[in-house]
Amino acid sequence: MRSSIAIVALCAGIGFAPLRASAVTLEEAVEAAQARSHQLRMAQQQGVQARARLGQVRFSLLPSLYVDGSYTLNQYEITMDPSEWMPEEFSDVLGDDFEPTVIQEKDYLSASLRVEQSLFDARTLPGLKAAKENLASALATERRTERLMKAQVAQMAYAVQAAREATALSTRALSMAQVQLDLADARKELGGSARRDHLKAQLALSISKRDLHSAEEAEASVELAFSQLTGFDRDVPLTLSSSLQVPASLQEALSLAKAQRQDLEAARAAAASTRAVHRASRWSFMPRISATFLTSYTENTMFSDYPTSWMGIVNARWALWDGGRTRAQKTIDTATWRMAEDRALEMDERVAQDVESAWRGLRRASQAVEAVGIEVELAKENLALTEASLPTGGASWVDVEQARLALQAASITALRERTAYRMAQVNLLVATGQY
Repeated sequence: MRSSIAIVALCAGIGFAPLRASAVTLEEAVEAAQARSHQLRMAQQQGVQARARLGQVRFSLLPSLYVDGSYTLNQYEITMDPSEWMPEEFSDVLGDDFEPTVIQEKDYLSASLRVEQSLFDARTLPGLKAAKENLASALATERRTERLMKAQVAQMAYAVQAAREATALSTRALSMAQVQLDLADARKELGGSARRDHLKAQLALSISKRDLHSAEEAEASVELAFSQLTGFDRDVPLTLSSSLQVPASLQEALSLAKAQRQDLEAARAAAASTRAVHRASRWSFMPRISATFLTSYTENTMFSDYPTSWMGIVNARWALWDGGRTRAQKTIDTATWRMAEDRALEMDERVAQDVESAWRGLRRASQAVEAVGIEVELAKENLALTEASLPTGGASWVDVEQARLALQAASITALRERTAYRMAQVNLLVATGQY
């Protein structure tokens, strides 16, 4: 009976186990986040709209085909019989086999086929150019959204990894503080400096507990944010790259940003699109020429002997005066183009500012990592010297534990600075358009 219960419990535990037990790579996390991103889906739909608008403009260059059909039922059939009103002396003209002409059938079918083709419209080619540039802008915006989503996931993933390492370091620091307090408790009855060592140990233990609680809270917070962003479990293991490829110089970073920043590309494409619209409005005064071919069929032939007919029409339309609407639209298009040009120039300046700011941040983070590396080495050397002085009485166990705590604190600081350095790398990649 107990074995059956154990088997049931084991099966239940397996059934409720997390769906993802293996480690998650950054690429998998990015794919999961992109699949859940509403902002990315909206950007994709904007691309769909832009592609459809381009199709509309292209289709306007093709002929249009219309088919009409109708069935008519009249109250009366209307006929024309000249014998009713023609004088009798002329009745022989009609002949004996004369039949009245049906002007309106009682019921009849009608159908027509119309083909329309634009022959000349000065706005067509600029409109096509505008639609293409608008599509390019939408696609660049979509790619930028994807890159920003990747950067957000990367920053969150590295933050989770750093928070977990900080919790582990804080846990070890708490264990060391407890050992230091235990040693101080054993010497507290000696008085003098031993009493002070006991107070220091109590203070160190309290600080370590507070640091551990803060680290656990930070870990829970970033794990929740990562879970909401990607849909993975909060405690999912992460496999992240230990290094990122960043530009070697500021000039290289600026060159990459000018060529790869998708938001800059989108702004330039939007400016080109509005420029094309502006050019189209400048040629709006030109006439529009179109051709129409119409063929029809009807059972109500009236005076004709043929049920079918066709005709061709060439139409030219020239708006000589429309109350100022064209001039107003031209002014609007010109203003829109100039605003788009200024927006592109502003984006170009902003890209340069972003790159320089990210580069300076990376340099500061690199210097901080080097400095804290020296601090960790000094803390290690201090611990080694303190341990070496222990047999000779030059240091106590409390001094040794304090040196270990100092090394632990330096290690936590190094972890924070390495995380800041990784975030600075991601920021530079975002600024250059690589992320």
